[in-house]
Amino acid sequence: MKIEARDVFALLTKAAGKANLEIRDRDFDTLAHVMRTGLKQREEFRVRAGEISDFFVRVKMFRNYKYFVSGKTKNYRAPAERTLDLAAIYCGFDSYRDFYSELHKAVTASLKDCEGHWLSYVRCNSGRDELLVSPVRIWEENYKMMIELTGPARKFKGELLHKGQNFCALLDTGKDKQLHLIFRIGFAQNPHVLQGVFSGMSSGGDPIAGKEVLVRQRAPGKPKKLKLEMLRASKKKEERILAGFFKEFDGTNLKISNVATFTFEDLEAREVKKQPGRSGRKTPRRQRNLNQL
Repeated sequence: MKIEARDVFALLTKAAGKANLEIRDRDFDTLAHVMRTGLKQREEFRVRAGEISDFFVRVKMFRNYKYFVSGKTKNYRAPAERTLDLAAIYCGFDSYRDFYSELHKAVTASLKDCEGHWLSYVRCNSGRDELLVSPVRIWEENYKMMIELTGPARKFKGELLHKGQNFCALLDTGKDKQLHLIFRIGFAQNPHVLQGVFSGMSSGGDPIAGKEVLVRQRAPGKPKKLKLEMLRASKKKEERILAGFFKEFDGTNLKISNVATFTFEDLEAREVKKQPGRSGRKTPRRQRNLNQL
């Protein structure tokens, strides 16, 4: 298998964490000694004493991979996988390949296919005939897939997780708001349009939820609002489709009833007050015409 410098550095970082050490040049000797001692204490390594004796020197060579990952040098020569097996076993894995699988499991092929720039479309929760459009970026960072949504006033960021045939994310502003997303990806390769749902808080602090659409872009966009009337009259078929998809507010958005007493009274249907002198019911047009005769 191909051994990448960043994977070697990740293994070394994990070993240093287990030994309560930092990845610094002066700690490499200590780290090598701690790892060697830990391995020698295990029964199954008595027959591999020769490799363990040589391990003291080999671990110190890992400092080159640290510099390679940080961009300070391009002199990278992959270590032998058997040497990496020792480091992985010290960290509690069966082998380096076992460590590698665990390291990369969060970045699935389906999530990797979603990497890039998108535009998010949701119906304005105020009820206006408008769509809120927000740029979304998906990328890999430290063996995780990350997602960031930029709104008009805040940025939401979180880890993208692959669950079943969906991707999920809990996005946070780091201050006062969160946003939860779930999108269907199935077994699609390089999807162009994704459908999902969101839940979060309105500007007034009320719980809201609704349908959301992501459309892939070639370059990052900017937050904006689009009137449905304008989209309906657009020459672009895609924009007319979006207008039809978000046409009905009740079919795309969900809001809770007014909360005042925090009792069952809040759940009761409230009657519309009738205006004086009127029944509140419209008279059929045919009956109105007869009344005028």
